[in-house]
Amino acid sequence: MIDRGTVREARFEVFGGPEAMQGAAWLAEWLTGRRLAAAQTVTGRWLAESAALSDEARTAALSIEDALRSALAASPEAINGASDEY
Repeated sequence: MIDRGTVREARFEVFGGPEAMQGAAWLAEWLTGRRLAAAQTVTGRWLAESAALSDEARTAALSIEDALRSALAASPEAINGASDEY
Protein backbone atom coordinates (compact mmCIF):
# COMPACT_ATOMS: atom_id res chain seq x y z
CA MET A 1 0.00 0.00 0.00
CA ILE A 2 1.35 3.40 -0.98
CA ASP A 3 0.20 6.55 0.81
CA ARG A 4 1.44 10.02 -0.12
CA GLY A 5 4.43 8.62 -1.93
CA THR A 6 5.51 6.32 0.90
CA VAL A 7 5.18 2.54 1.03
CA ARG A 8 3.11 1.88 4.14
CA GLU A 9 2.82 -1.88 3.72
CA ALA A 10 4.37 -4.41 1.36
CA ARG A 11 3.55 -8.09 0.96
CA PHE A 12 4.30 -10.74 -1.62
CA GLU A 13 2.55 -14.01 -2.32
CA VAL A 14 5.38 -16.45 -2.91
CA PHE A 15 5.32 -19.71 -4.82
CA GLY A 16 8.84 -21.04 -4.59
CA GLY A 17 11.58 -22.34 -2.42
CA PRO A 18 13.07 -20.94 0.76
CA GLU A 19 15.28 -18.46 -1.09
CA ALA A 20 12.26 -16.92 -2.80
CA MET A 21 10.46 -16.64 0.54
CA GLN A 22 13.55 -15.16 2.19
CA GLY A 23 14.03 -12.60 -0.58
CA ALA A 24 10.38 -11.56 -0.66
CA ALA A 25 10.19 -11.22 3.13
CA TRP A 26 13.42 -9.20 3.21
CA LEU A 27 12.20 -6.87 0.46
CA ALA A 28 8.76 -6.39 2.03
CA GLU A 29 10.42 -5.32 5.28
CA TRP A 30 12.90 -3.07 3.47
CA LEU A 31 10.17 -1.37 1.43
CA THR A 32 8.01 -0.46 4.42
CA GLY A 33 8.44 3.22 5.21
CA ARG A 34 10.45 3.98 2.07
CA ARG A 35 9.54 6.50 -0.60
CA LEU A 36 8.06 5.31 -3.87
CA ALA A 37 11.17 6.52 -5.69
CA ALA A 38 13.32 4.10 -3.66
CA ALA A 39 11.00 1.19 -4.46
CA GLN A 40 11.31 1.96 -8.15
CA THR A 41 15.10 1.51 -8.04
CA VAL A 42 15.03 -2.09 -6.77
CA THR A 43 16.63 -4.65 -9.06
CA GLY A 44 16.92 -8.40 -8.71
CA ARG A 45 20.70 -8.17 -8.55
CA TRP A 46 20.56 -5.59 -5.76
CA LEU A 47 17.98 -7.68 -3.88
CA ALA A 48 20.09 -10.85 -4.12
CA GLU A 49 23.16 -9.04 -2.81
CA SER A 50 21.37 -7.04 -0.10
CA ALA A 51 19.35 -10.00 1.21
CA ALA A 52 22.45 -12.24 1.05
CA LEU A 53 20.72 -14.74 -1.22
CA SER A 54 22.75 -17.60 -2.66
CA ASP A 55 23.90 -17.54 -6.28
CA GLU A 56 21.24 -20.14 -7.03
CA ALA A 57 18.56 -17.76 -5.75
CA ARG A 58 19.28 -15.03 -8.31
CA THR A 59 16.43 -16.27 -10.48
CA ALA A 60 14.07 -15.93 -7.51
CA ALA A 61 15.33 -12.37 -6.96
CA LEU A 62 14.55 -11.51 -10.58
CA SER A 63 11.02 -12.91 -10.17
CA ILE A 64 10.56 -10.81 -7.04
CA GLU A 65 11.74 -7.74 -8.97
CA ASP A 66 9.14 -8.51 -11.65
CA ALA A 67 6.42 -8.83 -9.01
CA LEU A 68 7.42 -5.50 -7.48
CA ARG A 69 7.40 -3.80 -10.89
CA SER A 70 3.91 -5.19 -11.57
CA ALA A 71 2.64 -3.96 -8.21
CA LEU A 72 4.11 -0.51 -8.75
CA ALA A 73 2.64 -0.33 -12.25
CA ALA A 74 -0.81 -1.06 -10.79
CA SER A 75 -0.49 1.62 -8.11
CA PRO A 76 -2.36 4.85 -8.87
CA GLU A 77 0.37 6.89 -7.14
CA ALA A 78 3.09 5.24 -9.21
CA ILE A 79 1.12 5.85 -12.39
CA ASN A 80 0.39 9.48 -11.54
CA GLY A 81 3.91 10.19 -10.30
CA ALA A 82 3.93 10.66 -6.57
CA SER A 83 5.44 13.86 -5.33
CA ASP A 84 8.24 14.04 -2.76
CA GLU A 85 6.64 17.15 -1.23
CA TYR A 86 5.00 15.23 1.64
